Amino acid sequence: MGIQIIKVAPDQDLYLEWSSVVDAPTRVGTRAEFVAYLNEPRRGEEWMPAEQIEARLRRADETGSSAYRPFAVDWNHTGPMYQQQGTLPRHRLTEYAQRLLADIDAEPGDLLEPFEDERTRP
Repeated sequence: MGIQIIKVAPDQDLYLEWSSVVDAPTRVGTRAEFVAYLNEPRRGEEWMPAEQIEARLRRADETGSSAYRPFAVDWNHTGPMYQQQGTLPRHRLTEYAQRLLADIDAEPGDLLEPFEDERTRP
């Protein structure tokens, strides 16, 4: 899958770049910051056409995620998995994004929901 851009809440200008490789965010910022970041040349070449950047961000604005189903963490999704430690519920993404703005290495430990099988262990 790779990277998806997740809008943390419909009424907030705050986004996470979420990597399915590391099961964690790799960037946090506003829409304008993401446009600037995604428009930066990679290795001297255009990384993604401007139309594609706008389409991905528009999809995140409309649905909650730039990804297509079944991988999208859209408005109806329970939330992304975080580093095999649990699920970060959708309604807690804003709080985690705020932590990341203050400290990009912040951990979401207390915000995570354990996996189902972990809840039933003694």
